[in-house]
Amino acid sequence: MKKVLFLTDHPYYDRVHIDILKKLSNGDINVEVYDNPDFVLTNTDKLDEYDFIITTMFLPVGQILELDECHQGVKTGVVLLSKIKDKINKTKCILMIESVSEIDEREYKWCKENGVIVVNNMVAKFDTLYNIIESGNENHRQ
Repeated sequence: MKKVLFLTDHPYYDRVHIDILKKLSNGDINVEVYDNPDFVLTNTDKLDEYDFIITTMFLPVGQILELDECHQGVKTGVVLLSKIKDKINKTKCILMIESVSEIDEREYKWCKENGVIVVNNMVAKFDTLYNIIESGNENHRQ
């Protein structure tokens, strides 16, 4: 069974993604959902228990990250990943964005250099996350 940590600012909107992961995997993917980065930042020693960490860019800041460092919450996802990337060994990270306007060239380059998979929901299909998780392929086409 694969284990996924899903951090989302819209638990109802992203419920579709979560339900599809569970349905398509026939129960072979376990998804834990949190609405801010605090769990991740306080449990860095447990992050390698997950096969994937999925986060949205517009994630609420929580109590640990500074609002200004996250650009008022519009860059929380990439800031969180930059803080944990050196603390994980095998866990793969996915950053979900709603459009290319959420991510700048520098952030996209950082993601690419650090093995963070960027999923653009404007062009992704309903099963994109599932296909990435099942294949483990960072270069999976959306």
